[in-house]
Amino acid sequence: MTQAANSSASKVNQITVVRKKIARALTAINQKIKTETRKAFEGKKYLPKDLRPKTTRAIRRRLTKQESHVKAKAPAGAKVKKLVPRTTLRQAKKLANQKKLKYAVVAEA
Repeated sequence: MTQAANSSASKVNQITVVRKKIARALTAINQKIKTETRKAFEGKKYLPKDLRPKTTRAIRRRLTKQESHVKAKAPAGAKVKKLVPRTTLRQAKKLANQKKLKYAVVAEA
């Protein structure tokens, strides 16, 4: 009985050792593949999603610093008094559907 118990315990130990070795090898392979793809896509316009920075959804939707400082161009033939800064899609929709406030001044007699 004790001999069977000892052999199964050593077998379990050997299995964990082998699994860890496999995990180390896979980690090294995946890291190598990722660095190669980074080099391949360096300087390109678009990156694969797994190489893009992992941030919150709100930060990804936000305009970049360059985009926020660029002024939007007026459409051709439109008489616009001032140029409006670039906005996100959500902000543009909000501004388009916002009601104009009307104020009236009452003259005292």
